[in-house]
Amino acid sequence: MKKISLSIDSLRQIFRAGTHTYPARDWYILVAITVVLIGASAAWQTWTYVQVTAVGGSETSATSKPAFDAEAVGAVERTFMKRKEEADRYRSVYHFVDPSR
Repeated sequence: MKKISLSIDSLRQIFRAGTHTYPARDWYILVAITVVLIGASAAWQTWTYVQVTAVGGSETSATSKPAFDAEAVGAVERTFMKRKEEADRYRSVYHFVDPSR
C-alpha cells in the first residue's frame, strides 16, 4: 500500500495533467469534503439556534422602541398603492396605438 503524503510536490504530481487518474478516489474525496461541509453547516446552525434561544431572541420589553417606524411603513404602503393605481390605469385608461398598422 502506498504511503499518502500531503506535501505540495505530491499534490502537484497528483493533479498534474496527463497523470493516471483514479475516478473512484476522486469521488470519495468529493463526497468526504461534501459531508464535512454539511456537518460543519449543521453544527453552525445548531450553535446559532442555541445562542439565540438562550438569550430569548424575540422577547421585547414594554419600554423598548418598536422594531419599525410607523411613518416609514405608511410611506411604503402609499408608494405601493400609487404603483397599483398606475398599473390599473395602464390596463383600463391608457390606450396605445400600434404604429406598424
